[in-house]
Order: sequence, then structure tokens, then C-alpha cells
Amino acid sequence: MQYFFNALLHSSVFGLFIHQENGQIVFANKRFCDILGFESESGLIVKSIFKFLTEEEKKIESNIMPPKI
Repeated sequence: MQYFFNALLHSSVFGLFIHQENGQIVFANKRFCDILGFESESGLIVKSIFKFLTEEEKKIESNIMPPKI
């Protein structure tokens, strides 16, 4: 099952990524890298997803994120 899941993530036509609560990208598939103009995942890992959001998107994000306790 894990092989299937990994194959699906890496061959998807959709750009997929996973980030931590602070915005740090910890996974990005090839399509997501292509969309942002990176040649590989290594160029994106540890960058903040917030770096790629517009100011309007950042406002929306701040309204939907749960408050930190």
C-alpha cells in the first residue's frame, strides 16, 4: 500500500506538498516543483510556503489557521 501511495504522490498531475504549521515545506512532488519553477524537491524543502503566497492569500491563510495555544 505504501508503494502505491508513493507512486500516486510522485506521478500526480497535481502539484502536491506538505508543510508544517510554521509553513516550512517538508514534501513537494515533481509537479509542484514544476509549477513554482524548481528543478527538484531539494530546492523547496525548508522554504516557507508563505514565501509563495500573495498578500491577499496570506490574509486568507491567517483567517483560517487555528490560533496557537
